[in-house]
Amino acid sequence: TITEDGDLVILGGKLVLAKMSRKNGLKFRVYDRDEFASNLDRYHSKLAKYPSLWPMISILLGNDYVARVKGNGPVAVLGKEGKKGDTNRPDDGLIDCYARASDKDEWLDQYENENDEVPDGWANTARKTEEFILHPPVFEKCKETGKV
Repeated sequence: TITEDGDLVILGGKLVLAKMSRKNGLKFRVYDRDEFASNLDRYHSKLAKYPSLWPMISILLGNDYVARVKGNGPVAVLGKEGKKGDTNRPDDGLIDCYARASDKDEWLDQYENENDEVPDGWANTARKTEEFILHPPVFEKCKETGKV
């Protein structure tokens, strides 16, 4: 699949070509869903740990449907990695806190209410976006009219 960004991986794309450019020859980025689900590094290991939470990870990082909250980069969302050889648990990211929350809706509301950088209505937009990602609408053509 070819797209402007990597959101299609979250929507189920197996291999996505994104950020295509013709400057100095054809360049693009390849997003491989299987690679995301591997334990290549600290970020991939979190993706492997929480495959059912990929939609929320993309929401917390910001995507085409929900604007990125200032400060929500990969470290804030996925957590910090401890120093090499450090046996202490790496710092939790937002997704770890979300995963542990017994009431996900309450967590989203609390996150919005306690963070000055989160715009009003963000939690509702996040919920709607997650629902859209998990259950995208499917349109079919009418056999009689040919219209969608």
